[in-house]
Amino acid sequence: MGVVVPAYNEAGTIGDCLESLRAAVRALDLPCSVVVVDDGSEDRTAEIARAVLAGSDSLVLPARGGNVGAARALGVEALLAHVETHPHKATWIATTDADTTVPASWLSHQHSAAANGVDAIAGLVDLPAGSALSQRFAAAYRRGIRPGTHTHIHGANMAMRASVYLAAGGFSALRCGEDVDLWHRVLALPGLRVVADPRLVVRTSARTQNRVDGGFGRDLRDLSTAT
Repeated sequence: MGVVVPAYNEAGTIGDCLESLRAAVRALDLPCSVVVVDDGSEDRTAEIARAVLAGSDSLVLPARGGNVGAARALGVEALLAHVETHPHKATWIATTDADTTVPASWLSHQHSAAANGVDAIAGLVDLPAGSALSQRFAAAYRRGIRPGTHTHIHGANMAMRASVYLAAGGFSALRCGEDVDLWHRVLALPGLRVVADPRLVVRTSARTQNRVDGGFGRDLRDLSTAT
């Protein structure tokens, strides 16, 4: 198993993200590498990532910056080379974001799903509690959740077999929406068991100042200004 984390100027959050991933790896009790792709940061993101991941089977890679889809793709490519195995059905790739923390059960949950024949899985996100924005978000977000399934797709909480990732063509070099783009191509592949699991939840930041035109930050900004 492996996890890919793109990061751009996330010095304030990358430490908590990676500490949560390390806890999830310990709970998994299986080999798992973390690949951080530093997407042109101008702060201490890469330095902090290297310090947190020191002594683990993980990588911190530089990227040219400005394209989260390309950064995710680079991270997956490096991960598959790092595990030194042919990317087949047994290789599992998870992705999250540098402003996100995962529960200790995050990877174990995915491993159990894969062992039961799931080929790709999409989870949910929540926000830190206690603000008017988090309440608005929860109310709007619930509309896409049904018993046992949901309609939300986030690069902060998705995973699939390497064979599926490659068959679907991998992440495209998009500045936003790369997660939805890949997921739709996965859904178009025949014969797969693809699951949108509402039990798989991570916590992400509530910032509304998004760095590109679109994406999750834009959704939160629209909610924050709604009347």
